[in-house]
Amino acid sequence: MFKKLTLEIQAAISQSHTVFIERDRYTIHGLLFENPDPDNFLNKSGQITENGAAEIDKMIRDARIDTWEREYSEWEVLDGYSWLLDLELEDGTIIRSGGQNAYPEGWGHLEAAVKRLTGWPGVR
Repeated sequence: MFKKLTLEIQAAISQSHTVFIERDRYTIHGLLFENPDPDNFLNKSGQITENGAAEIDKMIRDARIDTWEREYSEWEVLDGYSWLLDLELEDGTIIRSGGQNAYPEGWGHLEAAVKRLTGWPGVR
């Protein structure tokens, strides 16, 4: 079971946001658009229910995050997104993966679950 999950996204056009998830709560911080207008800053927090935590555990299994490589990169793309995942499991295992314009198989499971539970903007 997961203990903490941190997912950071940064775009070439100055968009960046991070979601921090623990078993019972989440926090999202970031800048959503190129214009640093205060309305574009994202600062949100909320509760994760037991069912939500169980959904994240299932997503981790379905996405097979334990098999992800340390890095995924598509260097032919000059702009786009970079991302970083830090996942701490309750047994102390830490999984780190990241990329630049390339995503592992199972990324969609991760992004969809985090969006659904937190309202996080994601990359797409």
